[in-house]
Amino acid sequence: MIKKCLFLNNREPDPEDIFNHFSNLNVVWCQDCSVSFSLETILDQYSDTEILITTFMNLDVSNLSKLPKLELILATTTETSYIDQEYCEKHSIKVLNTPKYTGASVAEHAVALMLTAAKRIVDFNAQ
Repeated sequence: MIKKCLFLNNREPDPEDIFNHFSNLNVVWCQDCSVSFSLETILDQYSDTEILITTFMNLDVSNLSKLPKLELILATTTETSYIDQEYCEKHSIKVLNTPKYTGASVAEHAVALMLTAAKRIVDFNAQ
């Protein structure tokens, strides 16, 4: 049985070939980091979605109810507080996150920001 999967991303695009080896997934990619990105419109358009892969987005009752066939939400974040857990439990929707997904990257970015501030890179770049 082929599952309908919606990949939502309004941040830096992910490579769209990462699920090619899964023959049982029909993946629809919605990657758009422009201001025209509309979560509500996309959810209305793909209401037959069974698996939702998403980054931080407003997955409250009003948005989740647009996906009546939804079985699984895979958050590409460590945090899942933006997903209405109560709704998911009531509708038997499993919610998974990606623990340790960005641990090293976050630490590297923090160090880079500290060095940028210490060396006043932004100030010098503006000159």
